[in-house]
Amino acid sequence: MKISKKLPHMYWSYTRGQWMERTSPFTLKPVRPIKLISDKELKDIYLPLAVFIKERYQLSLRRRQHIASMLEESPAPTPFIIGISGSVAAGKSTIAVIFKELLAQLLDQPAIDIIPTDNFLFSNEILEKKGLLEQKGFPESYDTESFIHFLQSIKFGQGEQLIPVYSHASYDIIPNKYQTVRPSDIFIVEGINTLQRVKINESGLAVPDFLDYAIYIDAPEDYIIEWFLQRIESIFLDNQHIPSSYFHQFAGLSVQGVRQLAKQVWEQTNGPNLRQFISPAKYRADLILEKDRNHQIKHISLKKI
Repeated sequence: MKISKKLPHMYWSYTRGQWMERTSPFTLKPVRPIKLISDKELKDIYLPLAVFIKERYQLSLRRRQHIASMLEESPAPTPFIIGISGSVAAGKSTIAVIFKELLAQLLDQPAIDIIPTDNFLFSNEILEKKGLLEQKGFPESYDTESFIHFLQSIKFGQGEQLIPVYSHASYDIIPNKYQTVRPSDIFIVEGINTLQRVKINESGLAVPDFLDYAIYIDAPEDYIIEWFLQRIESIFLDNQHIPSSYFHQFAGLSVQGVRQLAKQVWEQTNGPNLRQFISPAKYRADLILEKDRNHQIKHISLKKI
């Protein structure tokens, strides 16, 4: 028997219209506008989704408290970790901010922090020594061991952590700069590698083992390519005259020339990475959001289990 590659039996699947019909009877708490999206998109799509995630968070809290009570132990202050994955330029960081703001409102301001997994890329210097600079973004270009150690530390309450900081303007880890990560109620970990099962040692642990809820941002590749070119164009225009920027070296190029270089990067690196490693992991997600060309959500898949 041939099993469908789309695994439809794992998900409740809704078009945009079907989702709005199913969730319109919800009595939802009004929320403040979020500048990143229209009020209609916020109310029709993201607010009901945030309510579902809020319920998962609260169920997780009750479950831990119940188990601790059964064992006559004090419940550990374990954070709820949301992973957001998808292609480069799919809008992961934007959606992370949207859910952060919505959950903060729905849960009356819990501590929520966003962690970009780009912070755990090896520096360009290390990638060059390893011969991996042309494969930046592939699983082997990340310091996965440090990333998993960090996830263990925040998951099991080992206090304040310092992690590196990545800059898209310099296209590199910033030397001697660190992000201070303090204990939070919820962490949103966003990056292309959050659903990939890259094992680093005999423990067999991988990044998805630490996630309480996983989201995948999906779209046709031709849409993503255009978003990627637009993103590179925007970064180039903002940074071409800054000497410390990676894009300063291209200051003599036209915008069209920069877009052509970006297209080559897509064809050589980002496209193969999407097809080989990022997209195949999407069915590990609890929620798959498919976008249209204008970044609006056109299809929603919620895992049944």
